[in-house]
Amino acid sequence: MRVGMAAAMLVLGGCVVTQSRNGDFNFGFIEPGTTVAQFQTANGATRLRRHHDGKWSLRFSDKLTVYNMGAYDDVQVVTTHTTGGRSGVLLQRRRNGCTDYELLTVAGGNQVGRNAIHTGCGTRLQAAVVDDRLLVREQVDERAQFWIWGPDGVRYGREPAPQRATARPATPTRQAAPASRQAASPARTGSSANAGRASAARAPARPAPAPATPALRMPSGTVQTDVLTPTRVVLEKGN
Repeated sequence: MRVGMAAAMLVLGGCVVTQSRNGDFNFGFIEPGTTVAQFQTANGATRLRRHHDGKWSLRFSDKLTVYNMGAYDDVQVVTTHTTGGRSGVLLQRRRNGCTDYELLTVAGGNQVGRNAIHTGCGTRLQAAVVDDRLLVREQVDERAQFWIWGPDGVRYGREPAPQRATARPATPTRQAAPASRQAASPARTGSSANAGRASAARAPARPAPAPATPALRMPSGTVQTDVLTPTRVVLEKGN
């Protein structure tokens, strides 16, 4: 009875009590904050949390571990993908007007690695699952950087420069038709010409369609990629 009352008081005070299989009680402290997103990874249920001091963390509830990321103005989960017993998690982080990204590799047993992605403050990324891999690409027209995440690691590359079309020689200008042929052409009457101009003036102008964002495709051809070694994330014990 006293143990139950003490557990209730600890929960209200920001602590949590868990009981192991052998009957022992484990006490842990939960930093006050808000769960922003919850998703599944190879480490089970995962929560993105924002704390009252402006710091962010990822909490792996099934493993009772925490990845403390530090202080940011905002953190968002862009996309996740799990395959081959591993999960890829792309995070977008914003601080002091600049945006950067972090690509996490989460494996079972509390194994987490991180790859920092730096594209500059104003450059955004596109991400999609292509061929059972997580493809991340800079949202630029030419020479885009890209990252390919899979259960065997992360590869990095840059798209080749587009080939420019060679200039063709100018086509000779056609000479004007003889005067006799020009005279034989039927002239357009003034009434029909005025009617054509009036109908053109009445036709409403159609706005140009907005360009659609092209779907991501896996780079192919003579594209060289390098294997990126992730930095091991030291997880802290927590609840």
